[in-house]
Amino acid sequence: MFLYYNQNLVQEASIGIANRGFLFGDGAFETCLIHAQKIINFPQHLHRLATALQYLEITYDLNNLQQQAEHLIKLNNLENGILRMQISRDVGSIGYLPTANCSAISVMQTLPFREVPAQIKLIVSSRDLFGSFPFKSSNCLPYVLAKIDANKQQAFDSILLNSQQHICETGSANIFWVKDGQIFSPDASCGLVLGIIRDLLCQHYQVNFVKANWQALYWADEVFLTNSIILLKSVDFIAFDNKISKYYSQKKVATTVASFLQEKLLAL
Repeated sequence: MFLYYNQNLVQEASIGIANRGFLFGDGAFETCLIHAQKIINFPQHLHRLATALQYLEITYDLNNLQQQAEHLIKLNNLENGILRMQISRDVGSIGYLPTANCSAISVMQTLPFREVPAQIKLIVSSRDLFGSFPFKSSNCLPYVLAKIDANKQQAFDSILLNSQQHICETGSANIFWVKDGQIFSPDASCGLVLGIIRDLLCQHYQVNFVKANWQALYWADEVFLTNSIILLKSVDFIAFDNKISKYYSQKKVATTVASFLQEKLLAL
């Protein structure tokens, strides 16, 4: 398999131990769905990556990324899968401070598609979601820990709450719920990644952005998740704690929205 390392096509690559992405998570990344050798929503992912780099004050030329990505997909003969782009500061530190001559480093690679379980179980994480960064930061510890916690309980993912105990997102997706035919989702001020599919959904459906605790999910008629890889997946079961849990049999709104996303993004 080929990859792009600093915009050079190679078959393998490595980074040094002084790399700031390795040391401090000093960077940003994007993952895109590849369907029929087409990159889904690439302009939106590129815009979010550019916004993240501007926020982090990392200078990097993104002009050739789409051309390189399309070339890489064809070279690796990947029909369906995942494209991952990572950009971080390389070597040059005075403690946490990057030095003036610290340049950026990039890695672009294709990955096989990750199968999603037929039944989706969630838990509510007991860990604090620290920070509020609406991009794909390289510092993914809250999401790593959320996935570890979910795996221990044989769940697909964990629901993350902020310091005010408001619902934010899961370890890998934005979350929505439906009550009496209305769609709800956490307000951006709760602290969550502003997902590409979340944004697309909100452009075409009326979504109520709220600050809500876990009880909103308990009383919901249906719950579903979105991200750029799974697009949309209904939730079947949530374990809120050791005593409180709920099964969700209704999927009417989620099925309608999922059909829209499939037609909008995957139709050739």
